[in-house]
Amino acid sequence: MTRSRGQFTMTEPPEARTAGRASAELADTPLQRETLVGHIRRRLYADLASPRRRYRREIVSASESADAILDIGCGYEAPDLAAIPNCDADRVGIDMVSDFRPERAPGVVFIVGNSEHLPFRNESFSLVICRSVLEHVVHPQRVFEEISRVLKPGGQFRFLTPNRWDYVSLGASVIPNSMHGRLVKAMTGRDEEDTFPTFYRANSRNTLQRLAKDSGLVVERLEMLREHPHYLQFNPLAYLAGAAFELTVQKLIPASRPWILGTLSKP
Repeated sequence: MTRSRGQFTMTEPPEARTAGRASAELADTPLQRETLVGHIRRRLYADLASPRRRYRREIVSASESADAILDIGCGYEAPDLAAIPNCDADRVGIDMVSDFRPERAPGVVFIVGNSEHLPFRNESFSLVICRSVLEHVVHPQRVFEEISRVLKPGGQFRFLTPNRWDYVSLGASVIPNSMHGRLVKAMTGRDEEDTFPTFYRANSRNTLQRLAKDSGLVVERLEMLREHPHYLQFNPLAYLAGAAFELTVQKLIPASRPWILGTLSKP
């Protein structure tokens, strides 16, 4: 059974679903506002665009030539799709969550589904996007093959994901997933239910290059991005230590930076 809308055709999603991450707006937290940490951040990072803003600019630009866009791990409100202004393309968001808030993203079609078995026909989308999702994928090769399958020739896959070798990712790798929710809430204020298990199986340049090649995709760009020490905002001394590391090691050594902004294309 299929359902069609505009440029894409959707098949009914399978019951099996893989864990994706519900994307949420990365706004300033109460711990940061009008605090010493906030003051330090403004002094040290006033001119540094956040990875999320860089990513948003990228997808808005790419959307200008797209006729159908898929956001994998779109979250409750599909903020990245909703941020695309004056978009004439069909916009579809897919996630494992079911309590979507479509009123926050007018014109977006929300689907509960599985990134390992995307419920769409071949060559349905000219642009596939995902932010903060790949670190949660259990079987990345299957996901990349599915992305390649649903992309039209000449289409692009654009993503933002943590670097496997950033100190936050390394720490998360050795801490049991059962503890992540409480730790992230204590450090950033994010609700525990919005923190999902991490595996980091598609989160290094070498791994992404291999996944792309094995899926029939071409690497156009893998850029390592800087960010202020977001997870250390809970304490001014911890934040200063993180800023010192970021402004020396991470600024000078791109491989140690916390984020990877990628563009893959389908020939």
